[in-house]
Amino acid sequence: MHLSYILKVKSFYIRFIYIFIKKLSFILRRKLKQKIIFFKIIFLPSKKKIYTVLKSPHVNKKSKEQFQSKKYQAILHIIFKNNKITKILHLKILKFLNLGKKNLFLPLQIKVLEKVII
Repeated sequence: MHLSYILKVKSFYIRFIYIFIKKLSFILRRKLKQKIIFFKIIFLPSKKKIYTVLKSPHVNKKSKEQFQSKKYQAILHIIFKNNKITKILHLKILKFLNLGKKNLFLPLQIKVLEKVII
């Protein structure tokens, strides 16, 4: 039996996603060397929103400004060996994600999509 996590990470800055993945993989490989079976990163297409604003509210309809925001997304799929450590491991992952009081990765949205025992 194995424990499978699927995490979805979203951010406006792709650099923060890379930093998060680097730190998470470092922690997982350093502390849980033999417990990881599978670690895969899937980058999803970025979503772009374009906003158009009129410079002048009354005249000059042609004078417009455009702004855009991009949202980058990645999915992390991690499979661990299931043994007595899984509860401690679950707590360590939640502690690393800092879903509690202080969040190290403030510009990131991290969501646990699935936690399945295979």
